[in-house]
Amino acid sequence: MPSKNSSKTNESTSPGWENTSEQLIPVMYQPNLPQSLRFQKNNIFANIEAIHAMHRDVLLPRLELCDGCPGRIADLVTELIENDDLYCYVLYAMNKHRSERICDANAEFFQGNLKKFMELPVYDHDERRKYTSKIFIFEKLLLYTEKKSKLEYRGHYFDSELNYRTESRNKVLLFSKHPGTQDLQVMASDPARLKYLTDCVHIMREKHVYYQAVEFIAHKEHERRHSIASQLMLEELQQEEQVDEEEAEW
Repeated sequence: MPSKNSSKTNESTSPGWENTSEQLIPVMYQPNLPQSLRFQKNNIFANIEAIHAMHRDVLLPRLELCDGCPGRIADLVTELIENDDLYCYVLYAMNKHRSERICDANAEFFQGNLKKFMELPVYDHDERRKYTSKIFIFEKLLLYTEKKSKLEYRGHYFDSELNYRTESRNKVLLFSKHPGTQDLQVMASDPARLKYLTDCVHIMREKHVYYQAVEFIAHKEHERRHSIASQLMLEELQQEEQVDEEEAEW
């Protein structure tokens, strides 16, 4: 049975996202869309539907089954990364500016939904704090994932402006190579695309829920290793003192 804490987590994180998504998704399926909005569904939604579906069908149910156990949650997050289930967040951050431009140009059509549309819970400071504090921030999380130091988003990337798809050229490395640092690396063969993706990653770094958790986790891992090293040094000093005392007795 899921614990009360996990049920509260589910309740506290899902309503804002669920309600916002349910209200916004039908808008783009109306038959009387303005000409400027036709064929722009993917650009405007910027993977909102994918995030909504992932939360509803995967993340929240699986988190509830974790029963608040940090080890299970760590395994779940690792699995989601390796299966590219969290890649929808990256696409969301990458397409945000284009979405804003399209929505600004059609503000009259949205009739007040524009602000609500662009201020989704995932970008709201309080909501992001709620996600990171109640789902992702667990001090022991990296203990279960430290062997996977180069996890990366490997999924499909879709460039809405160029109508261009690629599978392997563009990769975003989430976990840092060294403990205590948070380096994000973008790889692309074309210099212009590299700059574009790097700018997108900076957006993701500032806004992305999961990356905020990675920063915290890396910091905690650095503290943990420093604590272990300090403890080992203390034990060595104690052993040396004990040896000195024994030698003095002789």
